[in-house]
Amino acid sequence: TTRAAYRLLQSKGETLCGCVPQRQTVDFTADLSKHPLDPPTHPTHPITGGRITGPSRTHVAHAWDAKFEALVDCLLHDAGSDLDRRYNLDIFNAQQMESIPSAGRSTVSTDNSGEDSVESLQAIVAGVQEVLLVLDKDALCFSRLWVLTEAMMAVQKRKLRIVSTTCLGSTAKDIHLWEERIDAIDWTLATSSRKDERRLRKFAERVWDHGIGTDRLLAQLKVALRKYIYGQIMVKEPASALSRFIDSLAIFRFHAVL
Repeated sequence: TTRAAYRLLQSKGETLCGCVPQRQTVDFTADLSKHPLDPPTHPTHPITGGRITGPSRTHVAHAWDAKFEALVDCLLHDAGSDLDRRYNLDIFNAQQMESIPSAGRSTVSTDNSGEDSVESLQAIVAGVQEVLLVLDKDALCFSRLWVLTEAMMAVQKRKLRIVSTTCLGSTAKDIHLWEERIDAIDWTLATSSRKDERRLRKFAERVWDHGIGTDRLLAQLKVALRKYIYGQIMVKEPASALSRFIDSLAIFRFHAVL
């Protein structure tokens, strides 16, 4: 799982796959004409020469208890031929949370985040071009409070994009399964650590419940999820599946109007 991969990185004291270079010491008593003081450099891609670390236009929302390998494969597929594409993935930054000022944090989806973690997440969503919601095979992301919060913030900012780590299916039964999973999404039943759960629910009460409303944001998220799965599942059972699809599309349009 992604959680296990994070713990492995944490136990080894590594960051970003061990690709961050160590700073070189400079002998200031030496002849600077022979040893010029070069400005600090960022690690670059061996083929394109582009930076492999730094700000990203895409923040990834995903379940830590889902398969890490599937998450990596999903992002590789999403990046396609763009070798310089960067993703803001919390697993590589979580170890540094306590030492990074809140304004400069690149992720907050951890149990060790500070009291201003939700506000930091708001800043991240406001600063990126899109939030990429990764659907895992077992839909674990639907039961995680952090993931729902990230997705709902993105919906509010019209920045949500959805991808999946696996094929969603090809039959009417698959459509029915994913519809049931989406219908079962419940903000009040989603879980996180106790400390995070209190912060997230207080944020929702303070910000969303006095504005657009948590229920309405969640309804908009479900509409976006339905639209995605209808576009991904290629139905191979014409008769029964087509009828089911038409009924589902009618429901989708009804929710879209709301």
